[in-house]
Amino acid sequence: MDELTAERRPNGDAGEDLLSMLHAAQDEDGSTLRDKEPRDNLLTSMFAGHEIS
Repeated sequence: MDELTAERRPNGDAGEDLLSMLHAAQDEDGSTLRDKEPRDNLLTSMFAGHEIS
């Protein structure tokens, strides 16, 4: 997972998947997520989806 997020961030891939959306997300002040936050959010989404399915 870390390798995937590390590959995608510098490329600026503007895909329509969750990872691309997390990399493009910005706070009110314009700052983006730190390096590990997209991974943490993906894992949370995966486990939360598993728990409710």
